Amino acid sequence: MVNPIKMREEANSPWDTILPKIKEAREKGELKITLDKDELSSLRNLPQQGKQTPMPDTDWADASIRQVGGSHYKDMAIQPMEFCYANKLGNVESEVITYVCRWRKKGGIQDLEKAIHSLQMLIELESKYA
Repeated sequence: MVNPIKMREEANSPWDTILPKIKEAREKGELKITLDKDELSSLRNLPQQGKQTPMPDTDWADASIRQVGGSHYKDMAIQPMEFCYANKLGNVESEVITYVCRWRKKGGIQDLEKAIHSLQMLIELESKYA
């Protein structure tokens, strides 16, 4: 098992060149960074825990720049959770936004059906309890 804290302490870690690029992009408000061929190659060669590339423990490498289990959210201009949180949406509304945002990259038509079902349940609950 890979220990991300120890990994950061290793000399010549690929993260030594990549993390500063991520930090700089975040400070500029940019959503994407560009890695050269060698940087990409070094990331691919890192030991992996499950399907995730270990992320060093830093004070600015927060959850919004990584995703557990895929990339269908982190590749978006704004993650559904960030949008929903910023707009103070409730759980059901957030669920609908999430399904609609990810349907092409994750669940296909079933995600759209889930969104419709969630909306139908919301209408039902609002009619019953509002």
